[in-house]
Amino acid sequence: MQLDYFYEAFKASVQIVKRPQDHWSEPQLEWAYLGYSIGDFEVRAGRLRLPVFLASEYYYVGHAYTAARPNEEVYNSILGVTAYNGASIIWNYSLTDELQLSLTPFVGFKDNNEVDFNPNLTLEFETKNMWGLNAQLAGDNFRVNFAFLDSNFDQTNKIRNLDVEVAPGFFMTFPYLEVPLKDQNIKLYSLGAEYDFDALKLMAEGQKNDLSSSWYASAAYRISQFTPYLVYGETYSEGSNNNLTRGRPAIVGHWV
Repeated sequence: MQLDYFYEAFKASVQIVKRPQDHWSEPQLEWAYLGYSIGDFEVRAGRLRLPVFLASEYYYVGHAYTAARPNEEVYNSILGVTAYNGASIIWNYSLTDELQLSLTPFVGFKDNNEVDFNPNLTLEFETKNMWGLNAQLAGDNFRVNFAFLDSNFDQTNKIRNLDVEVAPGFFMTFPYLEVPLKDQNIKLYSLGAEYDFDALKLMAEGQKNDLSSSWYASAAYRISQFTPYLVYGETYSEGSNNNLTRGRPAIVGHWV
């Protein structure tokens, strides 16, 4: 659910979403911000969407993208963290009648996010500070997106039902264990592009951070209300001879 209010140069926007990990009775506040436009600039402050990938602005709006869901190899690289508390300045500049450049520097402050990584592991991230830049170049039938993110945070791993071998063949189960990881830092770079050739849509995106690098490419073809598409993605772990940890093709269809 999203509510928007406009008054002259002012804007207020609130979005509440039910994420895949949320119970139906516990939707989450995805963004809530105030904005003010001055010429080609817009200043926003509050809870904002993290502008890192091509689909970041509409991540939880399923009908906005061709595939059934955003690509896991790239979009899971930030472990489901899609919003932040802070401020941004958006500069929109028309290079030509068909070409527009958008630059968005942003800064984030203290925030807390929890991600259910699997049934036995919850990751808690307490952001101390973060900053970054998003740049988009858009034309009539294409879009190119680049982003950089630098974040300092504390991480707590909340582990449930952990089996530990205390002696050969003997295990002890810990019902709950917290492992704090203080003073963590992540630097992430991403680059993506999409292009529409009438009924054919091509899309590719990649990211690199301190722990992993990943990419995907997809092709979709609209046939009336049916859109079959092909997706292939890979993830590489950093610091271990760039070992390939996942490669996954998919051929599916989307009916609209």
